[in-house]
Amino acid sequence: MRTNVRLFLSCASVIALLAACGGGDAPPPAQAPVPPAPATITITTQPSSLTVVEGEPASFSIAVQTTSPFTVEWSRDGVVIAGRSGTTFTLAAATLADDGALFSARVLAGVNSPSGSTVATVTSSAARLSVNIAAPAAPTALTALAGASGTTALLSWTDNSNNETGFEVFSVVNGQDVLVATTAANDRTQEVNGLTPGSEQTFRVRAKRSVSGRLATSVLASTSVALPGGSPTTPNPPTNARLTPVSGNMAIDLAWTDNSNNETGFELFNASSGSEVLVTVLGANTTEARLNTSLTPGQTLTFGVRAVRSANGTTTRSAPASASITLPAAQTQIVTLTPTQDNVLRISTFDASVGDQVLRNLPVEVGCTYVIDFGAAGSAATCSRSLLLFDLGVANGRTIRKATLRLQPVAGVVNFAPIREFRIGAVQQSWNPATVTGNNGSFTVSTTGLVSAPLAALMLERSFDVTSIVSQWASGAQTNNGFALAMIDETIPGNLAAGLFGMFNSFGSRENSIAGNRPRLVIEFE
Repeated sequence: MRTNVRLFLSCASVIALLAACGGGDAPPPAQAPVPPAPATITITTQPSSLTVVEGEPASFSIAVQTTSPFTVEWSRDGVVIAGRSGTTFTLAAATLADDGALFSARVLAGVNSPSGSTVATVTSSAARLSVNIAAPAAPTALTALAGASGTTALLSWTDNSNNETGFEVFSVVNGQDVLVATTAANDRTQEVNGLTPGSEQTFRVRAKRSVSGRLATSVLASTSVALPGGSPTTPNPPTNARLTPVSGNMAIDLAWTDNSNNETGFELFNASSGSEVLVTVLGANTTEARLNTSLTPGQTLTFGVRAVRSANGTTTRSAPASASITLPAAQTQIVTLTPTQDNVLRISTFDASVGDQVLRNLPVEVGCTYVIDFGAAGSAATCSRSLLLFDLGVANGRTIRKATLRLQPVAGVVNFAPIREFRIGAVQQSWNPATVTGNNGSFTVSTTGLVSAPLAALMLERSFDVTSIVSQWASGAQTNNGFALAMIDETIPGNLAAGLFGMFNSFGSRENSIAGNRPRLVIEFE
């Protein structure tokens, strides 16, 4: 019978056995640990000095470049501030006690290992904190109550600050603030003495805060008061009066130098006739005015100005300053314009339904203008009304002296009784010559400047005075939509059966092949 035997040998037993038999290699000796490389630190951004007002936050920061983890210690005046470990240190609210303090940062970086630790430190430059004193809130609702003698005034105001050390009271003299009183903190009133009766006095008050030799003040509150008694002081007279005509002699500008500081206004007068005529009264501190008056080219004008002061029911006036000017003579220009647009609205004289649709608001009867169609006995006659538009161009905005519309007949007229009358008015609506016809609606024509004139039988150029209409267009009082032309009574009188028929005036249009037959608008303006 076979028996199984199991041997259990430990590793140490095997090694010992091998050694006893002279076999195997001995283990290497233990190696000493290698120390870590030292940490490197660079502060790439140093903390900056700064100035704040007390109560404001103040922050200092650095930027760090290092090869190892790091921490930051902030110091104030060389004493470490507990718990400050970031790259930024902030004072939540700076106080005057913080003024001049120096803040710096110390950076620590290192590596821990079995052989020990390596730590490096770098300290930043110091940054200075400057803290300015905070100004108190300004007083409001400043009022001044004049004393009965006219030599005193009681000032009162609303105290809006909680940190002032007092208030300063000023009197304005010749435009300068003169300190007249200083009060304690929380005061709300102050009496000022030694004032001039009958004068108008301006006062200013501000809050102040003084701490350790440093002073901060609020903005000023102001008020004025008229003191009773006495006569108001006469203001200094203005000087350097000068006149300048406005383009087109439509008005004239008067300017002057204000030399007074107590006037209540200025009086402007016209002395062109040899005596002073008051034109207007302006407020204090004014130095120019536009006089919209009727001016004539070549006219000599004299205007003046004086400072006035009114107080306690009494008014005093300074000496006047005046200036004279001769207006330039009128520069008259004359232009002759040809139409930019025209349109003939054709209608049948015997078709009321059509004729009623064309220019129904023109205050004349139907008539013929540019185009004429006439028939023999028994046929229907067709006439037209016309719209005619000129571009005023350089005459816009100018003074129109005269405007004449000239029309050249290209067909004659037989004047049966009653004599036909030709009329011209201003069109109120805009229109397109390519689309306006006798059947597409009516036009309103202004009665302002309406021209009405009889027509002669001769084939001579007809001239119509349209100055009123063109003046309205040039000044912008009306929009230039052109002229509407028509003639009273277009019916054909006489014995058609005998071959007698009327021939209506037909004037040349913009497209007329003969330039002399085209309409013309002659404008004289300045």
